[in-house]
This record gives sequence, C-alpha cells and structure tokens, in this order.
Amino acid sequence: MSVHPLASDPVSYHSRSRPHAPALEDVTTGEVMTWRALDEVVGGLAGALADDLGVAQGDRVAVLANNDPWVLVVQFACMRLGAIFVPLNFRLARPELEFLCTDSDPIVLIHDAGMREVAVDIAAAAGIPRLASFPGVAGADESGVPADCANDIVAGAAAAAPRAARPISRITDPVQLLYTSGTTGRPKAAICTHQTLHYQLLNSVQPYGLSSSSRYLAVLPFFHAAGLNSMTNPVLALGGTVAVVPRFDPVRVVELLADRDRGFTHFSGAPVMYQMMSAVPAFADADFNHMVHGQIGGGFLNWEVTTAFHDRGLPLSVGYGSTEMGPIVSIVPPTATLTKFGSCGLPVQYTAIRIVGPDGEDVAPGQTGEVWAHGPAVTPGYWRRDRDDTSAFAGEWFRTGDALVQDEDGYLTMVDRYKDMYKSGGENVYPAEVERVIAEHPDVADAAVISIADERWGEVGRALIVPRPGAQLDTTAIAEHCRTRLAKYKVPADFLVVEPFERNVTGKIPKAELKQKYGSGRSTVASAQR
Repeated sequence: MSVHPLASDPVSYHSRSRPHAPALEDVTTGEVMTWRALDEVVGGLAGALADDLGVAQGDRVAVLANNDPWVLVVQFACMRLGAIFVPLNFRLARPELEFLCTDSDPIVLIHDAGMREVAVDIAAAAGIPRLASFPGVAGADESGVPADCANDIVAGAAAAAPRAARPISRITDPVQLLYTSGTTGRPKAAICTHQTLHYQLLNSVQPYGLSSSSRYLAVLPFFHAAGLNSMTNPVLALGGTVAVVPRFDPVRVVELLADRDRGFTHFSGAPVMYQMMSAVPAFADADFNHMVHGQIGGGFLNWEVTTAFHDRGLPLSVGYGSTEMGPIVSIVPPTATLTKFGSCGLPVQYTAIRIVGPDGEDVAPGQTGEVWAHGPAVTPGYWRRDRDDTSAFAGEWFRTGDALVQDEDGYLTMVDRYKDMYKSGGENVYPAEVERVIAEHPDVADAAVISIADERWGEVGRALIVPRPGAQLDTTAIAEHCRTRLAKYKVPADFLVVEPFERNVTGKIPKAELKQKYGSGRSTVASAQR
C-alpha cells in the first residue's frame, strides 16, 4: 500500500523540516502559528476530540464558523484521528443546516462565537450529541447550553494528551465531506478521500506556481471546495503560509495585497470580489508586482477589471471545476490570461476529460459537448448515496452537466449548462431547491425560478408564481417565507405572479420558453437584498 505524505499529515512533516517558519496567520489579531506550534496544537486538539468528545476513526466532525485559523486546525486534528471533517456553509438558513447535519450525522458540532445560537438550535434539531466552541465563546452559564456541551477546544487542546501523526489506514478512507447544492432540491456531500485530496493538491501546484515560499491570503470560505482545496490546503501541504481573513472587505484586501512587506504571493476570489476591489480608491495606485498569481473562481470577470489587475502586476486566471472535480479541472495559465481571455483554461494534469455529444461519443475539437471527468482527484461518489442511483456518473466518469467546447490548442470555453443552475456572486443556485421552498407556501399552486442578469452578482433569480385558486397571494410574504428557509443568495430578487404554466409531455415546465417570456431586463433590487 502506498502512503501519500502530502495528504496524510503535512503538519507533522513541516514541524520537523521548517519548525520556525510561519504556517497560519490570523490577519485580524496578528497571531502567527509556526509549524512547530501548529503541530503541538493539532496534536492536543486531536487528543481532546478523542478523550473529551469521543471522536474516533470514521466519525464526522462538523464545523460551523467564519474563516478562522482554527477551522484548519480542526481539519488537521481530524486527519490525525481518521475522523471526517465536515465544514458547513454558515450562509445557509437554519432548515438547510439542519438537513446537512442530519445527513452527515456528526458526533460533534464545533462553532465560533457568531454561530453559537444557530449551532445550539441545529444540534438540538439534528440530534448532535455534543457541541464545542472556538476560543472566546460564552460558557454554559451565559448561554444555557448544558455544561457537557460547552467545550472550549483551545482549553481542551492544552489539557489533553497529544496525538502524534499516524500512517493512513487506507488511502480510500474519507477525510472531508463537502456539500454541494442539490440539482433536485437537496444538497449532496461529495466525498474527498486521502487519495482524492492528494491529487487535488497536486493539480494546483504547478498551474498556480505554488511552493514552500508561497504566502496565500485566504478570503474564500473554507466550506467551499475552492476555498479549502484549491489553494489553502495545497499551500499548507508544501509548507507555505496561509493568512486568514474572516470576512471579505475590499478596502482591507487591497491594502493587504499591495503591502510588499507582507509579501503575499497568491489570492483567490469570486468575480464580484475583484470588481469590488477595483472600485476601491487605493486600487488606482496599487502595485501587485510582487505577487505570483490571482485566481478567479465561480464565474468570469470582465475584460476591464481583468486588464486593470494585469496592468498593476497581478495576472488573473480563470479556473473551471466543481466540488466533485476537486475543485478544478482546468486553469488558464497566467501567461495566457489576456490572449485566451474568455477561456476557462487547459485541463489539469491528474484529471482526464472528455467532451461528449448526445450520443455518448466524443465530439471533434470545436464542437460543443458535455464535459466528463475522470481521475484520482475526482470524488468517488456522494455520502450515503449509491453511485449507481445518480445520473452524475457514467461508469467511471463524472458527468458535469456543463456544455463546453475545446479548441485545437486544448483550451476549454464554457458554452452553456445542461443542468438547471445559475451562479450568483460565485455561488451555485439550483432553481429546483428554491422552487421546492416556494411551493411549500399554502398560497402557491406552482412555481418556477429562472435567472436574470444583475450588474453586481452576475445572475440572480426571478420567481414565477402561480397562486392557488382563491388565494390573495402576497409576493412580499413569499419573499419572507424564502428568507427564513434559504441562504440569502438563493432568495430570488423578483417575484412575479403569472398564469398557470404549460407543461411538456413529460410534465416538465419548459424553462427556455419561460426565460424567453419573462427573462428580459436586469434586476434592480438584488444588491440591496444582501
């Protein structure tokens, strides 16, 4: 059995090879953990999770928190125990989080101060036996949480007998569960094993120019595959430094990246983040020439902003992928940022792709087809779901549902999506999930959600609602109904009352016709909703 050191325990390795080099930095407090200090904390936390909270190999450990170095400490502690790390999307509404926790069935839910009230409710609803908290969270006497559920992981880590690094039992054992929005209304957790994580990291190293000297400013949320496995874990696997920002602030990020003394070499952001950064007054005189790479994820950035960063010394390149693909399957090299503008890049080294036509055969270069992906970086399947029962897989190949074209040089360009999905501010939104929530309202007979253009977020939703006979439908009430059940970015910007839909012979609503009829115009209220 081969052992993959990049995935098994980079903390233990770098604590010996570069003990005094910085590993993690909290940008808010200025606190820096060296690799030796990180190794000690990870070992102590692993001991506390095992001895105080009963975490064993194969157990799930869920984390509900804003970006924080401690999220990564928990991840590495889970690796030492053979437990499975489950980062939860803190932007989701409580019913959504309750489903994720019921589905993943964690033995403990770890939260930060801002998520404490939500965590208590979710733990009770999902039957999670224990809660634990990040530093500085109120104790049981202040929160009403039972004493055995109010565990400070820092205090526990300091008091516990540390756990040392250990060999991987099986490279096919899961290390992460990463939830992706559900195409049929319910999210699914893509399984990331030791093997998939290892090759996901390798897929990022060369295209992004990563090394042990890399300094990465992390603003993308760690509950995203892109935020966790595109640069954060690859940089740490190589012995570099990750500086963590809890929430994106364009003014602060421009200041940090332009500060040559801080020496940041890499950054990742959604298109809306780069747009907001380019509007900051200090951006006009910013100099990013000391940086190596900026990655764009979750959509495309316009030419004006792309060239503005390029002119200031930071080449930006688009990556294409998904949670299931690890999370990247193609990247535009920094040298081709402008010459291949509009492309989503060349396929990465350890993931094979096919461009497949409707007949299941590969199409010729220049022709449009669905991207299928296969390789050790691709998820082996979804948590607690039979691989054979999902249309996402065709034998050993993962079907993306995305229509792309590949040119003679091998570059991919996005054409369309076969699956009903749109991206809002870099986040995937599946109309089926939103429609299910709208249909739960007693005044609604039928509903369909389409996407419309938005200046800031790229796309937002427009809900088309058929009221029940005799109902006096109030769209404001429907919007509030959605806001209590869905993440803010999923709530449609517009709600229109329409006549009953005409369905096709299979009973489906023809979305293309609805988009042609109701999809004109841009949203004027989406930005205010967030």
